[in-house]
Amino acid sequence: MSKSGKNYHILKNGSSACYFKTIRGGLPKLTKVREIGLCAGEISKAMSKIRREDLPKDCPTYPYWDIFKAHRSVTRELFYEKLKSDDFNRTFADEVECSLSQIEEMIRSYHGVLPMSLIHGDLNYDNFLVDENGVTGVLDFEFTAYDWRAMELAICLSKYCSENEPFGYFDQFVDGFAVHGELTNTEIESICALIRLRILSNVVYFVGRALAGEDHLSTVTDKMETYCKRLRWLKNNENQITSLLRNKFNAK
Repeated sequence: MSKSGKNYHILKNGSSACYFKTIRGGLPKLTKVREIGLCAGEISKAMSKIRREDLPKDCPTYPYWDIFKAHRSVTRELFYEKLKSDDFNRTFADEVECSLSQIEEMIRSYHGVLPMSLIHGDLNYDNFLVDENGVTGVLDFEFTAYDWRAMELAICLSKYCSENEPFGYFDQFVDGFAVHGELTNTEIESICALIRLRILSNVVYFVGRALAGEDHLSTVTDKMETYCKRLRWLKNNENQITSLLRNKFNAK
């Protein structure tokens, strides 16, 4: 804060500059996995205590199940028009289209079944800061939404799916998350589907950014192979993932 007590300052050229406190630490990437899982579980538990009636009636972020509202510039029609264009590798585009069809049918059964909660909405490892002692900060609450509670863990786990030996990361993260976080058996059974929903939502979101002129389409086309790798790994390992989750949460 400035000497005047304000949290901003007008520069000589007329531009505004904000004052902020620096949070120590760096991005964890594939380190401190259990520690950020522990922190994510604490956040999930704390945010679940915030009552729906205490939140603003209009939330700028739509829940993940409303996938074609992931970005304001995208619609179902515009998304599929772009997905079927020559900009996309046909093999990867067909995989995404098939997965979208399957997941839309699947998530219809979750309405009124999965517990709802306020969630961070983008709690992947790139939004944590850590040092040698553990987590020092959590960033980017811009996608906070009232959504299925289990989406929080699904989002956390989604980026690990394309790493070498993902189960090791899943095991460490869930071991930490389960200390404070809560999941019902139904939520545990839904996690793999919700991770797929998160991955597919990323595709829709970045197509929307391209349509809005906020990003180049290559941002998503270059990642399609990675997204499909994650989707395939989830499909091939769903039973083992569900068993891991069940063991961690039942051990509490």
